[in-house]
Amino acid sequence: MTDADINFYFDPVCPFCWMTSKWVRMVMAKRDYTVDWRFISLRLVNADVDYDAQFPPEYEAGHTAGLRLLRVVAQARAEHGREAVGPLYAALGARIFDTDPVESHDDDRGVRGTRAFVEPILVEAGCPPRWPTPWMRNPSTPRSALGPTRRCV
Repeated sequence: MTDADINFYFDPVCPFCWMTSKWVRMVMAKRDYTVDWRFISLRLVNADVDYDAQFPPEYEAGHTAGLRLLRVVAQARAEHGREAVGPLYAALGARIFDTDPVESHDDDRGVRGTRAFVEPILVEAGCPPRWPTPWMRNPSTPRSALGPTRRCV
């Protein structure tokens, strides 16, 4: 979808992206806008940053989990088309930000980048969970599917 009304870049673990995406979804519903959900990786944006010196201790695990989740979303897009990205991001964001971490047992940011975390979300979003582990850890994915990170920064 290259003729979308809005090109929205997101990292699944970014709270600012999540809050803005909720507003974008409301606008979509009221204005009949189309959105092309695109990827930006906080882990790649901060690749040259010393996490120990610049961020609280849990940020590196959180950003790495976000990169793994983006790899899964990239695979969903490759297999199911661009229209699969919005619902999958909505399901991921709801689980990460709108669910009580104590209730969901994922208050540890690193757990977000695991198969156990992502498989139920894939089922909820209507994407088969047969492939998440290889894609979550595939180091070539940022080059092929996450290229927009470099363009939009």
